[in-house]
Amino acid sequence: MNILYMGPCMPEYVALVEGLKPQGAVLTALPGGHADIWQALPSAEFLVTLAPVTAQMIAAARRLRLIQVAGIGYEKIDVAAAAKAGVPVAITAGSNANTVAEHVMALVLSLYRRVPYADRTMKAGDWTQLEFYRAGNFELAGKTLGLVGLGNVGRSIVPKAKGFGMNLIYHDVRRL
Repeated sequence: MNILYMGPCMPEYVALVEGLKPQGAVLTALPGGHADIWQALPSAEFLVTLAPVTAQMIAAARRLRLIQVAGIGYEKIDVAAAAKAGVPVAITAGSNANTVAEHVMALVLSLYRRVPYADRTMKAGDWTQLEFYRAGNFELAGKTLGLVGLGNVGRSIVPKAKGFGMNLIYHDVRRL
């Protein structure tokens, strides 16, 4: 089984992917756009990618059985060419929802609690605690958070925001 990975090739990441591949599988890891991709495509059975995949690439990968996007979204994949070649395209929907939701809450806290401002003033030797609180350092409890979209990430934010005692409103094409 030949697996071609196209995307960022930091040694730690490639080692992680190498450790996850099935026993006996051969992994070729190349940065997206690397010239050697064209030599690796004809023998690739599985393509794991964060890089764009064109119709020409799909045509060159005559043994290809699956294109797996290591993330969400099909916008970098020529899905029509894959369908024409009979190659399914899969994404990892929801796999990063919790991570993104945690990051959203970290940013909400950072901005609402004015962490960048506090960091700057303290490093400048100007820790004016009273001014800091007068300038708008408040609690999240009782505040309203608006979510645009209630997909995997939005639904993952809900319990985190509720944990802070926040009220939630949302807009989505589908009502719950």
